Amino acid sequence: MGKGVANEESPNYAGIYIGKGSEESVRTRIEESDCVITIGNVKSDVNSFGFSYRIGRLTSVDLHFDHVVMDCAKFENVYMKWLLERLVREVDPSKMQMEKVDMPVRKNVELTNGEAATQDVTHAWLWPRISSWLRTGDVVITETGTSFVGIWETKFPAGVQAINQTLWSSIGYGLGAAQGAALAMKTSGGGRRTVCFEGDGEFLERCLYFALC
Repeated sequence: MGKGVANEESPNYAGIYIGKGSEESVRTRIEESDCVITIGNVKSDVNSFGFSYRIGRLTSVDLHFDHVVMDCAKFENVYMKWLLERLVREVDPSKMQMEKVDMPVRKNVELTNGEAATQDVTHAWLWPRISSWLRTGDVVITETGTSFVGIWETKFPAGVQAINQTLWSSIGYGLGAAQGAALAMKTSGGGRRTVCFEGDGEFLERCLYFALC
């Protein structure tokens, strides 16, 4: 759900945490942290990799739209926007000793043009290569299924916005979402590209539609 929110070119960006589906260094760093702050996180079966996340309730603070959950307590009427603005004003970055934090090591994928062992288009081959094709400011829509899972392995340039259905997994939304996003980009006059990756979810949805007809 957080893909595209953080600047992936920042040295402080280490990857995506998705339970057992995470890179091992990312998974270990998150699950062994003294404090994990989540912002608007809804732990569904898809974005938690089958509820395989292991973040302790006593070491996490969950910020939601209108409440905060900390330890075993829920604080109502504490609004996310207000709290984040307060943190930005009052937290002093100079007191954060980032140089003493062991950042997870991002997986390096060597992209070669040499002879491939197979002609199959695999996730491991495709998604890292998309990184070099995307441009700053692109809007990327990934359809429910293989696309929104594969895009996790694509490193976004700064300013790329992601739209997906990782939360509710609404099959078939991708094409309509892409049309709406493209119209919005055209209206805004910013010249931003809209890129839509379809996947098996859309294919299955269309097959079911025609079968019923």
